Amino acid sequence: MGYGTENYFYTKSVYEASPLNRLQKVMAQGNTWVGNDKGQNATEVSLSASESIRVWNILFAQTSLPTSTATYPTASLMVKTQVDEDGNMVEQFIDKSGQLILTRTGKQGVTKKLLTYYVYDDFGLLRYVIPPKAVTWLAANNWVLNTTIANDLCFSYQYDHKRRMTRQSIPSSGTKYMVYNLKDQLVLFQNEEQKIKGEWTFIKYDVLNRIALTGVYNSTIMQQDLQTVFNEDQYPDEFIRYLRAYEINSSVFYLPTFTNAKVYITNYYDTYDFTNRNYNASPMADLPQGYNNTLVLATTGLLTGMKVLILDNSATPNEL
Repeated sequence: MGYGTENYFYTKSVYEASPLNRLQKVMAQGNTWVGNDKGQNATEVSLSASESIRVWNILFAQTSLPTSTATYPTASLMVKTQVDEDGNMVEQFIDKSGQLILTRTGKQGVTKKLLTYYVYDDFGLLRYVIPPKAVTWLAANNWVLNTTIANDLCFSYQYDHKRRMTRQSIPSSGTKYMVYNLKDQLVLFQNEEQKIKGEWTFIKYDVLNRIALTGVYNSTIMQQDLQTVFNEDQYPDEFIRYLRAYEINSSVFYLPTFTNAKVYITNYYDTYDFTNRNYNASPMADLPQGYNNTLVLATTGLLTGMKVLILDNSATPNEL
């Protein structure tokens, strides 16, 4: 017997009638959904002959632009389609390596769709994301991408020989630069605004690879030169020597004073020694009955405190 006019108090899943047993449809409880056989649909099929999906290629050189001179042949891609209860459709085109080649979104039954292409190099690294507005322009210009459209509308990524991302370009946001240490940890990064100011955000790790310090390093050295510094035994200044070679193994003494670097956030781990206070169990006795009044000292491995610089534009900024 239903409650009011409701007769369906369960969700329903429909699976493909094959050994693959893939989920095809999920319906929520209620007369509107299960009662009307209405839900979210999912299908997986091979690329049909009627599709015209562009093949994109790019050279490994950092300044290379994607090129497209052909389309994918029939059955060379897997097409995964999801349609929600309102007919909103998302199609994903995936190649034989498992890489997402194209995302196509729109309304079921409506011809106009939004296309986003993903471009990979020969090493399988994502190099470009071409969003719908750029795809529309390319379709009207023989699928030839130029530098202006790439810079203004596309997301691009560059990597070094260790497959680490070194540059990330975002439309209307400029380029972000990244530098790594010998452990492949990100130690310096810079956005477009910081580049104009001659600043880098630095990250200093402790011996357990936890972030101990973050702040700003003042330098006009370019990304490729800083990466060379961290790859080799070079020290353009004392702060880089500290960032590259010094190991933090104490929660109390973290950073000497440098004229070209300032710490914004300090993280403390394991103990409360940095507070210079003694903690004991005497206040625990005043807790109401039923509370655990045992002092727990098992803080090893946990973040126990933070110190944050207050940017109040004073000559001697305060620390919180």
